[in-house]
Amino acid sequence: MKTKLFFTVMLSCSIIFASAQIIHVPADQTTIQEGINAASTGGTVLVAEGTYYENINFWGKAITVTSNFITTGDTNTINNTIINGSRPSNPDYASVVSFTTGEDTTSIISGFTITGGTGLLDASIPARLGGGIVCINASAKISHNKIIANEVDHQTAAFGAGIACTMYLQSKWVVIEHNVIADNYNHAADVIAQGGGIYIGENTGSSIALSARVSHNTIENNSCYSDQNRADGGGIKIEGSDGVKTILSFNNNLVKSNYIRGSSTRGAGLCGIRAGADITNNVFSDNYIDETSIQFRGAAIAFKYPYHMVNIIDNQISNNLSPIDYYDCRGAVSIMDGYETPVKVDKNIFTNNVAYDGAGFYSRRSYNLIVSNNIFSGNAAYRGAALSSYQNYGDALNQPLIVNNTFIRNTATYAGAAIRFDGELKAPIIFNCIFWENEAPLGKDIRNASALELVVSYSNIDTDSISGLWNGEGNINNDPLFIDAENGDFHLAAESPCIDAGDPSSPPDPDGTICDMGTYYFDQREIVALLATDTTAMSFTANWQAADDATGYLLDVATDENFTNFVFQNQDVGNVLFFAVNNLNPISVYYYRVRANYFFGRSGYSNTIVVATLTTVEEFKVQSSAFDVRCYPNPFQSQTTISFTCPDAGFVNLEVCGITGRRITTLHSGLL
Repeated sequence: MKTKLFFTVMLSCSIIFASAQIIHVPADQTTIQEGINAASTGGTVLVAEGTYYENINFWGKAITVTSNFITTGDTNTINNTIINGSRPSNPDYASVVSFTTGEDTTSIISGFTITGGTGLLDASIPARLGGGIVCINASAKISHNKIIANEVDHQTAAFGAGIACTMYLQSKWVVIEHNVIADNYNHAADVIAQGGGIYIGENTGSSIALSARVSHNTIENNSCYSDQNRADGGGIKIEGSDGVKTILSFNNNLVKSNYIRGSSTRGAGLCGIRAGADITNNVFSDNYIDETSIQFRGAAIAFKYPYHMVNIIDNQISNNLSPIDYYDCRGAVSIMDGYETPVKVDKNIFTNNVAYDGAGFYSRRSYNLIVSNNIFSGNAAYRGAALSSYQNYGDALNQPLIVNNTFIRNTATYAGAAIRFDGELKAPIIFNCIFWENEAPLGKDIRNASALELVVSYSNIDTDSISGLWNGEGNINNDPLFIDAENGDFHLAAESPCIDAGDPSSPPDPDGTICDMGTYYFDQREIVALLATDTTAMSFTANWQAADDATGYLLDVATDENFTNFVFQNQDVGNVLFFAVNNLNPISVYYYRVRANYFFGRSGYSNTIVVATLTTVEEFKVQSSAFDVRCYPNPFQSQTTISFTCPDAGFVNLEVCGITGRRITTLHSGLL
């Protein structure tokens, strides 16, 4: 992926260089700011390696300010081209990079280490913002930078120690991609600290649209700390206002080891207030809320008042921590007061998260909610270790759905190791789920603490493990027969009782069969392995037929037909139809089989192909160069044809032997 990206950047750069102004720093201009001042629209300020003690401002110019990374693609160039903002001429304007004159994404900063900033003072809020980069009523494209070790500290409010973007006059897009945003510190003494790594917000209530694309970044080890009040978004916070369309596109980021502390805390990894979001293909791990805080919401992700749709899809959410012993401590992911706003939580993996209530996922007053196709494994809480829902008031039209999830080995010290529900309206409907090896003193799988009746149907569950009122049909209680639960593979084996056991009225699985229980469906379409080709003494190429809709294949190669002695197992070979198997032994027998991966499904095994590697030249020599022996097909399964040519009449003995040398049969022995 990096190589492809570098080629793309180099190509676009060559176009810029061929058609636009280039100012070299320090060759043409001594400082980066002098280069900006001299640049024209569409121009490039190209900065040589070195440390530049500056606080630069784009002054509304649609230009690119970049290091030589744009020409080389060498990340060492980013490390060695440093803008250090620790020596500002005015301490109230101490952001390292500023966009304050209506810039948009045609203003680009790329390829630098940006460090040492302490932010811009905005007395109208009052707050200090953007230690590394600040955008005020402006935006930018911020790519391929290391934004590290910046600090924002203010008595009242501190926003975005790494990056802060605020809008109040016009609609803007912000693009933040391929950066490392790490070790930034955000602190407010009295009121609020927001966005240890990134803050994006619209704070005036004006009717503008604010959108941000944040992708392919590492957001790590940032902190957000308020002495007396609220701290939101240790990694990133996005905030909108009433009537403002505020949307965050957040994908392919690593959000790790970010920290918040305050009297009230939300989202140690990511916090959204009055905003919508598409949060896809990210890793949220090891984010945490300090135990000296008072109120805890979302060690990984927290959203409150999501005015627009929130999609949390295909993320890994693991080892996010908030105190298990504090009553007001909720969820690695917390969705609060969504009411009828659509919220979809789909195809995520929640593992080893800790909280008092709903350690994996917590929702409050979110009625238009679908939780589907997720894995909840190893989460720990006082109650509702995997998932907890509280619905106590509001004009609810919809009813939450919990469908096709797998809950395994979650632990609650009190009740509801998999699911806990409480409230006065709209209890969730639970179906097509697998519950297995969860542990709690009360309701080890489900605890219903309300006076409402839960619906639990067509799930693999011990119904004696449900505490509280419920009804339902079609439930079973059997070992689900996962492929390898010990190592986290919760796909179903071909013999699983959960196959075709889901609600018959549910949409069928992609293979056209009745819906399976659990997260991953078992695809029942036939997979066909083909004979090997290109066989040598030490290698062969395994082949198979294309499977409709497959997204990739898994290959097993073993030295026995029972597949107990593996050369390799579950080798992800990608979405190809052949794979070269190398470093084998001569004159040996191997077996291979293949499975197909589908979008959230997997097939059973194909037929087995047998392959015999050849002898080496040193081990097998035919005395006469004119003597020719042929075997077709080779390799083969049950039948082959052997032919030979002998240049002279005489006695010929032709035997078939096994790899140990034991004679299997004699094909000919006599004169020819």
